[in-house]
Amino acid sequence: METTHLRQPITNAMKTSAKFACIFLLLHVRLSAQDSIRLITMDALLQSEENTTFIASLLTASRDNISNTLAFQFNAFRFRQRGYGTDMYGTYVNGLPVQSLENGNTWWASWSGLNDVMRNREGVAGLRNATFAFGAPGGNTQMDVRAGKQRKQTNITYAFSNRQYTHRLSYSYASGYNSKGWAIAFSLSRRWAAEGYAPGTSYNSNSYFMAIDKKAGSHHLLSLVLAGATTRSGMQAAAVQQTIQLTGNPWYNPYWGYQDGRKRNSNISNVHQPQVLFTHDFHPASHTTLITTIGYTAGARSVSGLDWYNAADPRPDYYRYLPDYVDNQAQKDQLTQAWSASHSSVSQINWDRLYNVNNSNVTTISDANGIAGNSVTGLRSSYILQQRITQVKQVAISSTLNIQPWTHVSVTAGVLYQWQRNRYYKKVEDLLGGDWFVDVNQFAEREEPDNKEALQNDLYHPNRLVTKGGLFGYHYDVVMTNAAAWLQCNYSLAHADVFVAGTVSSAQFYRIGYMRNGLFPYSSFGTSPVNSFMGYAGKMGLTWKFTGRHYAFVHAGYWVKPPYANSVYISPRTSSAQQDKVTAEIIQLAEAGYQLNAPKLSVKTVFYLTQTQHGLKVLSFYHDEYRNFVNYALSNIGKWYAGIETGIEAKLTPTLTLSMVAAVGRYYYHQRQQATVTADNSAAVLEKTTVFSKNYRLGNSPQEAYSATLMYRSPDAWFVSASGNYARMQWLEANPLRLTPQATDNVSNTTPLFQQIIQQQQWPAQATVNVFAGYTYRKVSKKKKSTYYNLYASINNLLNNRSIVAGAYEQLRFDFETKNRNTYPPKLLYGMGVNYAISLGIRY
Repeated sequence: METTHLRQPITNAMKTSAKFACIFLLLHVRLSAQDSIRLITMDALLQSEENTTFIASLLTASRDNISNTLAFQFNAFRFRQRGYGTDMYGTYVNGLPVQSLENGNTWWASWSGLNDVMRNREGVAGLRNATFAFGAPGGNTQMDVRAGKQRKQTNITYAFSNRQYTHRLSYSYASGYNSKGWAIAFSLSRRWAAEGYAPGTSYNSNSYFMAIDKKAGSHHLLSLVLAGATTRSGMQAAAVQQTIQLTGNPWYNPYWGYQDGRKRNSNISNVHQPQVLFTHDFHPASHTTLITTIGYTAGARSVSGLDWYNAADPRPDYYRYLPDYVDNQAQKDQLTQAWSASHSSVSQINWDRLYNVNNSNVTTISDANGIAGNSVTGLRSSYILQQRITQVKQVAISSTLNIQPWTHVSVTAGVLYQWQRNRYYKKVEDLLGGDWFVDVNQFAEREEPDNKEALQNDLYHPNRLVTKGGLFGYHYDVVMTNAAAWLQCNYSLAHADVFVAGTVSSAQFYRIGYMRNGLFPYSSFGTSPVNSFMGYAGKMGLTWKFTGRHYAFVHAGYWVKPPYANSVYISPRTSSAQQDKVTAEIIQLAEAGYQLNAPKLSVKTVFYLTQTQHGLKVLSFYHDEYRNFVNYALSNIGKWYAGIETGIEAKLTPTLTLSMVAAVGRYYYHQRQQATVTADNSAAVLEKTTVFSKNYRLGNSPQEAYSATLMYRSPDAWFVSASGNYARMQWLEANPLRLTPQATDNVSNTTPLFQQIIQQQQWPAQATVNVFAGYTYRKVSKKKKSTYYNLYASINNLLNNRSIVAGAYEQLRFDFETKNRNTYPPKLLYGMGVNYAISLGIRY
């Protein structure tokens, strides 16, 4: 179905959900009366061992060795399984999705540091059917954090490492159910570091979790969960190769500098988005389960950074400050020597200079704060530390029904509604010695110096003098809703299992502006038109059961996925303008595989093919040709993923296990993209062009990964494992500016320069060795109570490979005059060298 923009009220989504809910309730009431139906279990448990004609079904939510290995052994490479983005995976807590409607990412920050209470997980790989949701294309994870699901224990853990944080201390307790049907669980965790692995990166995080369960008779279970984490961390920046070579430090971080003899990071991340979940588990009959969860999330995330007005760029790695930019050889040598000596006044932020500039900038502002004749004289901050803040509120409710009307048939149905409001704004974090900062648009001021209104970020508060904590620049909301219903049917035969599932959804979003921007006075303030979309998806699968050990399966899926707001609005900071043609993304998937489950050998092989079409994306950056901050709206994005994943686990001896995993894929853009370029200081379209992206690789993830792990598990309660990991075929995401006709204008396609412009950079292959070991000592008291003392140690990148590119991006700039792509080289983020963690724990 082609998506359209409709000005229908948001309540239409609620009406749709209400209709599905009524049908859902009628079905549930009818089936709940069948008290004689047995408890829902996996088909393998329903069959008698004597019945040799009916083969047990393949577990759909079992531990997946391939996904586990790729996630844990290749995190140093930032490996993406199948090349998918995070929005292609689903994450659920107590049956409720915990992804943001803003971009589809999971709110892991709400659960950061709470490892002890997040272990009860159910993973579903690929397109397989799940009992808790219709799911996402790449796979789904369900976490059950109800108090009664936690292991009855008290657990105290201390860990020491040289990674993102140095120390971790946690305390967890779970009571189990008492005689009155109550259960409680809570967990507290603190992680901190004065400086992490990269210079200037401090870390301070406090996590909390509390859950209460109450059994109400034999048919009802009520659960309440509160979880959150307050995290403040100094960030690490990607850097150009030249600065890394000059300093001799792969982890050079330009975000910090010395102030009063101490390191101060300009980019500090603060996150606190707690969640509250209320779950009702209803078992009217042994064969019927209805789980309803209501969730509320409220909090904020922010990132600080330097901002400046009519002053030199304060970033130490700005390209004009590097030796390669200087023509005079003597000055180049002097600058090179200063960088090589890691002279902080050159290679790091010079905080003293920023304060000195502000302390000497005495300025008079006329008509200050929009008051005619009001002249204010003081220290105008040319440099400030700003804070970009996103406040989040989300209310969500989901209800999932599982029934088994016949022995070999099970049905799962569900409804979902989500409402989310994101508020975006900037505020002054630190005036750096000045008295105030003036809220004007310096780009508009430069382009239209005689237009006094154009330079105002807010016409209702012109010439606003902003002090610490004051809002400036932009202030707007994006309100998003999503309503969905889904149905899944599973049928088990003697030698085959079949499932069919479908979902339909309705999504809306709109923008509310709180500042009337001088450049866009009629599209920046107030409520924008509502964007409405219908989405739907379907998937099916067949598993052929040769024996109770040999299985083959094939799955297929088709998604019509509404776009996210951040890929539709071109520059929501300044207006509600959006892309010309907004369509849903089409996703087509197929996978087939074989699985062997034997006592001493397990094998799983999966072939997959995925194609996406009509994707959207918006890039914002400074464009040197236009000498302005521009928005690059990309449409018609199509991606192609194909590959094979294989996992083998062999028990060589009773104590020795060999595990091997290989993931080989090819990920491309399969069609040309269209780009519309607009400037932040003009409503006019600067350019419409074609991006020749077809056949370019998807970047920033290895497309081949191989791992082998040998584990020895002693009968004396200790183990040790060693893993060798190898990754290759990793490309840098191509800068779309280089792929336009303008980039190669007047350059012959037979010249080396042409090839240099269009060539996509590939990173060399990389390898790591990781070691993990542990020991558990059990002590039994006179009262027959056991206490466990645990010691774990891990060493990653044992061979200290310092050339792993964990992240990289091309600067969204291109030298159209000289056609030299090295004028703005890519920025790199290297993975950690040898790193370790040691953990001590007591559990009783």
